[in-house]
Amino acid sequence: MTRISFKAVIALFTGLALLPVATAETVRNASDSFSWNSGSGKVQLLQRVDLMDQILAGETVFGTVMLNDCQENGRFEPGFRMVLQSEDQVTSLFPGFTCEPETGDVYAGQSSIVKAAGHPGLQHAEFLDLKVGELGEPISFAISLNDGMVSIDVNNMTALYPAYADFGTAFFAAAGSEGVVIFSDTDEEIDSLG
Repeated sequence: MTRISFKAVIALFTGLALLPVATAETVRNASDSFSWNSGSGKVQLLQRVDLMDQILAGETVFGTVMLNDCQENGRFEPGFRMVLQSEDQVTSLFPGFTCEPETGDVYAGQSSIVKAAGHPGLQHAEFLDLKVGELGEPISFAISLNDGMVSIDVNNMTALYPAYADFGTAFFAAAGSEGVVIFSDTDEEIDSLG
């Protein structure tokens, strides 16, 4: 399934750019859960130094995510995604999970923004999605950034997406949805997210 939503990506990127820069908390327990209820039109950030270091070092991040609610809001694609930004903020990628409010389907995929240097306008944006589950289902995943590619492994499927830049920032963000994620050190499946 391929969806193109330039307006949605612009709104998400603008929303993230306008958010106050929070000090990233250092969390040593890789099994801590992160719950969110970002509501319609809202973004909630999860910034962890250990996860950012893992991602930028090319290591695989494992986890289980469950989206429980998905809200149509017209501003950006609802779901839970990793955010990668280049140091000059010319390029941003959003690999992760998107949900469909109408159907309850959950997709793995990536959207991207590439801007011309010094130009705030959108130059490239696309959503590349693969159905991986439904609302209320735990979805185990592995995600990594390596050799110019973002890899998302889910349900014995691997989706590869080109990464257009060298990235200096990595964090996770939830938008227009409610859910929970648990990160782990291995690909061991987590059955309960309660």
